Amino acid sequence: MSFSYLKDKPWSQITREERYFCSHLYHFLIGKEKEFISWLNEILKTQFLDDQEWEISYEVCFYRDFYKEFPNTEKPLKNLRKRTFDLVLFSESDIIIIEAKVQQPFKKEQIKELKNDVKNLLKLLEAHDVNIAPLLLCSQKYLNNLKKYGDSQLLKGLKTITWNDLFVKYDKEIFSVAEDKYKK
Repeated sequence: MSFSYLKDKPWSQITREERYFCSHLYHFLIGKEKEFISWLNEILKTQFLDDQEWEISYEVCFYRDFYKEFPNTEKPLKNLRKRTFDLVLFSESDIIIIEAKVQQPFKKEQIKELKNDVKNLLKLLEAHDVNIAPLLLCSQKYLNNLKKYGDSQLLKGLKTITWNDLFVKYDKEIFSVAEDKYKK
């Protein structure tokens, strides 16, 4: 599908917004969460329990919704209330937070915030034995450029998957489109 007013291109060829691509990933993975977890275990050498129930959610405003549902919980700093995660996979033993980029690189402040989220969520959920696992989703070109030209320590300690990894696994063109958006 293409549109004359977009010079005969579809919107997916125009947009650079990660929410658009994450929405496609979210909708694609509904009902396939366990398969996705198994795949993550395989490529990332993680040990998430793929035989338990998993729920995927999109644009998760965890702190805001958690504090609304459980008002007697100690409140975090105000700036956390609007903090939103691109995708989150929930299970009884793990919370996997996926932060995604399409056209732009990750900034130091974003990486710092994500690492702080792990600490904040562990403290918030301290009564439960849950693993908080941050995961970055980006272009392979970005990772290559980061190693070649950038701060190779920026992503230290974080697991990454690429839009191309998703394309190779699922053969969905939209993931290839997302991979190709990174131009820096």
